[in-house]
Amino acid sequence: MAEKTAVLVVDMLNPYNHEDAAQLTRSVEDVVSPIQELVQRASKEAVELIYVNDNYGDRHSSQGDLAKHALEGE
Repeated sequence: MAEKTAVLVVDMLNPYNHEDAAQLTRSVEDVVSPIQELVQRASKEAVELIYVNDNYGDRHSSQGDLAKHALEGE
């Protein structure tokens, strides 16, 4: 079996409307650009991208719904 590589992006769509949001936001600010660069590189090199995110109990939400929810947050 041939080896395969994938990039896994976990829980980056977040409205930051919870108790520890300020602390989490500071740490996220440091990783957003490197993650963005990694995703762009993976796309250029045809590496599989896998996004995993909490959908806040809505089992029928789409990627667009999650992004909209995150953008409407803090």
